[in-house]
Amino acid sequence: MHSWVMNFITRIIVCVLLLAVAGCSGNVGDILDRAESSMADNPALSLQILDSVKNVSKSGEDAARFALLYSQALDKNCFVESGGSRSPKEIEDVSQILFGKL
Repeated sequence: MHSWVMNFITRIIVCVLLLAVAGCSGNVGDILDRAESSMADNPALSLQILDSVKNVSKSGEDAARFALLYSQALDKNCFVESGGSRSPKEIEDVSQILFGKL
């Protein structure tokens, strides 16, 4: 199987497992802890973890922490690979993920 297919399947499995854990525990803070602890060694995993809870309702403190960790994960994963030139739609999408509907 191609490596990108295996990578895609792995990402889906990680996201499903994290959503299951988040749904069962109801504690977004624990998931944010996991994302933060893996940030230095594996920022791609941190981004996957954060993507799995980006649509979950968060308290004010968790929402602020999520925004900080998500922006850090995007930065460490070289989100801006094209020298900083992003379309207005891409900027709007990231802004909505970080700050909610503006």
